[in-house]
Amino acid sequence: MKTVVGRKKRQTPVFDTSINTLVINPSWNVPKSIAFKDILPKWEQDIDFLKSHNLQIRSGWGSNSNIIPAELVIPENMYQGAEYLRFFEPPSKRNTLGQFKFLSQSRYAIYLHDTPAKHLFKRTRRDYSSGCVRLEKAQDLASALLSIEKRPEEAKLSQLAKTDKTRKINFSAPIPLHIVYWTAWLDNEGTLHFRDDIYKRDLNDLAKLKSEEKQMVN
Repeated sequence: MKTVVGRKKRQTPVFDTSINTLVINPSWNVPKSIAFKDILPKWEQDIDFLKSHNLQIRSGWGSNSNIIPAELVIPENMYQGAEYLRFFEPPSKRNTLGQFKFLSQSRYAIYLHDTPAKHLFKRTRRDYSSGCVRLEKAQDLASALLSIEKRPEEAKLSQLAKTDKTRKINFSAPIPLHIVYWTAWLDNEGTLHFRDDIYKRDLNDLAKLKSEEKQMVN
C-alpha cells in the first residue's frame, strides 16, 4: 500500500522493531515538539484553531485527566513541569491518527497509523508527516495482523471502528517491523525500479562505500 512519511526536516528514520499492540480509535497526546512547531503558532494566530481541529487542553493522565478551558491557559506555560498541560485529541473519524494505530517498541517514538487525510495518497511525492508512517489501507493491515493472531475481533473490525471507543489489542507474539529506505529495487518480475532520493541519503551511502573500498585496497 502507499504511505506518507516524514518531511525532509522531520525524516522517518530507518530501524527494526516489532508491532506489539493494535489500537482501534486512538486518541492523540500531542508531543511537545509538534505542539510548539505546529499548533501553538497557529493557535496564537487563530483563537478558534483548537476548536476547529478538535483539540483539547488537558492536565493529568488516565482517570485523573481534566479538560482545561483554553481561555485560562497561557500558551507559553504548556508542557512545563511535572504535571504539565498538553494538547489532546479525543477519538473520532477526524482524529489525526485515524482509526488505527500500530504501537511498536521503537526508541524513536515512530509508529504506523491511519489518517483522515486520504487525499495525500493520490500524490506522487508523499513526505508530509512529522516522522510517523501514515498508511493508505490501515484497516487492511489491522485485519491481517488480527488474522495472524486468530483474534475474534477481526470479524467485527469494521463495527468496532465505527464507534469512538478506544480499544487496545495486545499481540501474544510481536510482529517484526522493518522500516527501510530504498531508492532502487527489483520487483518479482526482475524489473529494476527507481524512486527519488527524497532525503538525499544515497550520496552519503555512496561516500561510505567508496571509503570502505579505499580502506580494503590499502
